[in-house]
Amino acid sequence: MGGPSAPTDLNGKILDNDDFLVSWRRPGRPAGPLGGYMVSWKCPGAEEISAITAETQLALKDLPNKGTNCKFLVKGFNLGPWDHQFVGDSAEFSFQLPKRSLWWGFEDHDEDSPPPRA
Repeated sequence: MGGPSAPTDLNGKILDNDDFLVSWRRPGRPAGPLGGYMVSWKCPGAEEISAITAETQLALKDLPNKGTNCKFLVKGFNLGPWDHQFVGDSAEFSFQLPKRSLWWGFEDHDEDSPPPRA
């Protein structure tokens, strides 16, 4: 038994109550029964914080700037004999609000591509 591969489809969004939801999908290679996930986040000017969950999402409260510019990291773990943890590879992302344009609203195209047609 070893650690699982990295979780997939890691993303985040701001909820209606200004909490921040981090979500992901199970690793493609669990390498045994998953014991849960370690979720860490680091926001500018704040210490890194971690939590453990058995779910594939975690709602976070009181993030600075609603999670903007925060870095999130998720990794799964398996429990082996004698409660030994086999920690897997991590998935990570940094949350950025979409760029705002006076002409087009929110943009989600590459800087090098033309803007969408109206």
